[in-house]
Amino acid sequence: MVTLWFVLLGVLFAGYFALAGADYGTALLMRAAPPERRREVLAATGPFFLGNEVWLVAAVGVLFGAFPRLEGELLSALYPVLVALLVALIGYTAAVQLRGRWHAGAKAGWDALIVGGAGIVAVGWGVFLGALLNGLPLDADGHRSGSLFSPVAVVSGLAFAALVAVHGAVFLTWRSTVDVRRLVPVLSRAAAVLVGAVVALAAVGVTGVEPLIAVPGAVAVIALVLVAPRLSPARATLCTGLACGLPVLVIGAARWPVALASTADPAGTLTVAEAAAGPATLGVLVWFAALVLPLVAAFQGMCWWAFRGDRRPVFW
Repeated sequence: MVTLWFVLLGVLFAGYFALAGADYGTALLMRAAPPERRREVLAATGPFFLGNEVWLVAAVGVLFGAFPRLEGELLSALYPVLVALLVALIGYTAAVQLRGRWHAGAKAGWDALIVGGAGIVAVGWGVFLGALLNGLPLDADGHRSGSLFSPVAVVSGLAFAALVAVHGAVFLTWRSTVDVRRLVPVLSRAAAVLVGAVVALAAVGVTGVEPLIAVPGAVAVIALVLVAPRLSPARATLCTGLACGLPVLVIGAARWPVALASTADPAGTLTVAEAAAGPATLGVLVWFAALVLPLVAAFQGMCWWAFRGDRRPVFW
């Protein structure tokens, strides 16, 4: 049961990164479009925007309910990153919703908030994943005892932002008439180099990671972003979406059975079994998952079906 919930947690976060990554990636590229066409950039993800965020809500719900100790230690150890993520998410979401309701002179400010918020979110999630890969300086009581910004975490932040940017570029090419095709090869190579840098840094300074899982996983991510410029926009979007979602699954599998590694004190390492709620709680949560997860999937499917092939600027 614990393994099942851990896999489900990873799948939900992977789904969120793969789907909402297109939202953040297109926002990062708003400045590449002329001012009069930036509405089209937001319109490309407009029909899917709220549906993509539901995956994060579901993932956080599973984290809080099924892994309460992991949630507590993550909030304690990574609170600077998580606070920045929360503030950026609120600012980005508000700016997307409000941009079209103000006069033209105010749109430049909203655009800056959209781009800045999306950038902080993308880098913040990358730092979060890098910290999980590298481990955190936790003592035996689970309290942070040093800096969480390791070289692996910092480069992971940049790598994830590059993955999100290339995902946004191919998504815009597919779902809009805004021409950013020229950026796809450049962003793909940048993402591949940065992911390779994360692997190199991890190989030198990270212990407790299974290389037979981590290395093929990283190679798969690099291959997906490098092949994307050679494919049709729809297939390229599928590849870059997988590249955005795959890291969380690779890190979880490569660190198994550790949920949160300690770089300061081995006694501070938290295993998946230790992080999980009791069997009775997990059994009750099965009913929650059986009700909510099909609704999340159905809502996502409805959005994509309703707006299949539509490239009109219908929102904002």
